[in-house]
Order: sequence, then C-alpha cells, then structure tokens
Amino acid sequence: MHKENDDVPNLVKAKYRVLSDLGSGACGLVKLAVRKSDCLRVACKCIDKSKFNFPSNSSKVQLMKEVSILKALDHPCVIKVVDVIDTEKMLCIFMELAEAGDLFKEIKLQTRLEPDHAKMVFYQTCLAVKHLHDHNVVHRDLKPENILLSNTLQSHQIVKVTDFGYSCVMDTSSLLKTLCGTPYYIAPEIVVSHGMGGGYTKAVDCWSLGVILYVCITGQPAFTTERKDLCLKDQILQEVIL
Repeated sequence: MHKENDDVPNLVKAKYRVLSDLGSGACGLVKLAVRKSDCLRVACKCIDKSKFNFPSNSSKVQLMKEVSILKALDHPCVIKVVDVIDTEKMLCIFMELAEAGDLFKEIKLQTRLEPDHAKMVFYQTCLAVKHLHDHNVVHRDLKPENILLSNTLQSHQIVKVTDFGYSCVMDTSSLLKTLCGTPYYIAPEIVVSHGMGGGYTKAVDCWSLGVILYVCITGQPAFTTERKDLCLKDQILQEVIL
C-alpha cells in the first residue's frame, strides 16, 4: 500500500493522489501518482521553483518548451504529457507511466539483449525518431536511459522515448550549433561544430541510434573514456569503436 505524499500543492491533491518516489533527475523528483477521476496511474515530475533558479526564468522556459514539444507529438513510442499544473511554488508535469523502467536497466539486467529483443526495441525507437523528425523535432540526447519500456514482458514491450530537455524544433533550412547531449552518444558533427563554426542537422539523432543499437547487442559502450590510446573525442571523430 502506497502512502499518499503530503508535500504537494492543494491544486494537485484535488486531482491526483501523489504516492511513492519513482526516481530523481536534474529537475527534481519523479513520483507515482493516480488520477482521482479514473484511477489512471501516471508519473509526476515535481519541480520546486525555489530550488531550480526560476528567478532567471530560463529554466522555466526550457521546461515549458519541453512540455510544448511533447504536447505537439502524438505517437505510441513517444512519452505523452497527461497534465501540467503550475503553482506559485511548484511546477508539476504528469506523464504517461512506463512501468518497466528504462532500456539501460534492461541491458544491465540481461548483460545484453538477444537479437530479436534488440530488433524490436530498435525498430520502435526508430519509429519514434521518424515521428520526431517528421515534425522537425531533434531530440539531441538519445540514449538507453531516455528510452523507457512499458512492460517487463518482452513480447508486450512498447518503447517510450522520453526526456526532451535538449530537444528543439528546427527550420529545415537552418543548422543547429548548440553543444549538448551525452558525450558517449553525440555525433561527430556536434563535436566538430563546438568552437569551430558550422552546424549540424537532425541526422545527429541517427548517429545516436546506431550507438544505442551497438550497446543493445554487445552490452558494452561503443566509445569509452578508459582507452589510453585515444580520447573520447577522437574515438567519435575517427569512428573507432571498442
């Protein structure tokens, strides 16, 4: 039996029972919540504004940009925003609940994925990314930790791409220039564009997909900081994998 969490705004309590912690991230705690009207189980990302430097407003703008992008997308393999409650002290974002955790945990549990399982996960992730790109959205931080799984039963698993904090909507005629993403999964174009001019396109997500597939079927990182002969940057630029 889950104990209801009292440390949430009354506006939230009126609609949801907020229960146990599911995890935490840079933006705050993620909690299990149940919508009172229909008992729908959801994940609630609760951001305490006083601890997240909201006076500058840039953090809130970034979060609301992520929410607006997610609301504009509609695909079975992309996590859905169910509700947003913005109060004086807290911003609460309610999202579809993926019961089985993330792909990184799944790979660690199994050491590596069997080929058929890897194919199913990768195919669904590709469908999600195609949907993003069809809507001119570039994710820019694709990695196993940002791919959630709906079910522990492999034959019933549906991939849910999440964490759009680095994502953006791009004009088809322009190039992106921001250095962002997770180092082990970023494309060479992003590395080269940093401090050297130029830019990159939505194709950087395709590079990340390839690295994710490698990790799925080998259980090992494609690039590592543990090599003595090549630094991580040179491994990526020279496309030298383990």
